[in-house]
Amino acid sequence: NPYISKSGKQTITLNVKPLSGKIMPADVKDYYIDVVYTDNGEPSPINKVMRCSFPPIEKSVDSLAYTWEFDADVPFEINILNDAKSLTDEKPENLLKDVLARYEEVHNYINNGNVNELMNLYKKSREREMISMYYDDAKKKEYNNQIQEHIIGGKSHMQPIKNYKLNISPNGKIVELENENGNSVLVADDGEDISRYGLQLYRSIKTGKLEVY
Repeated sequence: NPYISKSGKQTITLNVKPLSGKIMPADVKDYYIDVVYTDNGEPSPINKVMRCSFPPIEKSVDSLAYTWEFDADVPFEINILNDAKSLTDEKPENLLKDVLARYEEVHNYINNGNVNELMNLYKKSREREMISMYYDDAKKKEYNNQIQEHIIGGKSHMQPIKNYKLNISPNGKIVELENENGNSVLVADDGEDISRYGLQLYRSIKTGKLEVY
């Protein structure tokens, strides 16, 4: 899991909102996720860590939100966020301006098909994910090829960045732009398929710039 940087206590927060209607008390038991792990990223056997089930409710509600904790035991430590400033003290309007500028930069790279620039920009992000997913050399090559194909697929099809809101992670160090459904606002539409491109940023202590997480 690329969101786990080292062994220790981890938190998971779930927000559930139905497409229509309300969530009834009798239905809460059907909303849960299982935290599991496999050896070296293999599909099986799957070892269960815990089930994240919502506590009972007494009346119907529009949405559910809850946070769980679990202990992770992983054989790696990723230190990228050691170089990250807290974003909570920044003026939202200034932070939004900087984040939007980085999003527009990535938007233009994708729309122009600048694969090499983007692969370099996301280099640390890819390395973090490959480490955390235990990829071997063959899997790393496959993963990088898939990313390049995804970038090429967005060439000349990127849509304007709009209807966004600023989302700062609970740790106060990672920021991104999301639409009202919590999805990335970097979108390509070729008339047949819609593709989205994730972009999470952190403010580097060393450079003061927003870097790709």
